[in-house]
Amino acid sequence: FLLWIASKRYKEEKSIKEASVLDAILIGLAQAFAIVPGISRSGSTIVASLLRGFKNEVATEYSFILAIPTILGAALLGFGDVVKGNVNILINGQLFVGVILSTIVGIISIKALVGILNKNKLHYFSYYLWAVGIIILFMSR
Repeated sequence: FLLWIASKRYKEEKSIKEASVLDAILIGLAQAFAIVPGISRSGSTIVASLLRGFKNEVATEYSFILAIPTILGAALLGFGDVVKGNVNILINGQLFVGVILSTIVGIISIKALVGILNKNKLHYFSYYLWAVGIIILFMSR
């Protein structure tokens, strides 16, 4: 619902140079809220950026820049488990294929999201999310 509101109503078009400390704090809090299962980190930061009046391109770019410390932190935590021996690593062809395929799908997904944002069509994605949400609610009964 917030995605739809952000894509339809807020068109202030602020650039990154116009960002305030309050903008950074609120967008950071949106990212922290994504610790709740089912909440998308990139979705929450893009919506927060749009609600703060940023351009679509700026909202997307800022969201992906914010992902860098998150991804690095998760990788370091995971690497710590590997070093301690808490994780069994099976390095074989299947792992390699999985990494390559997930990278390709990730790149395609990011390009699709950026394309949707740049065309101001994000509200179409919110309709899809509503449908998926309704289906999940009915299936969980």
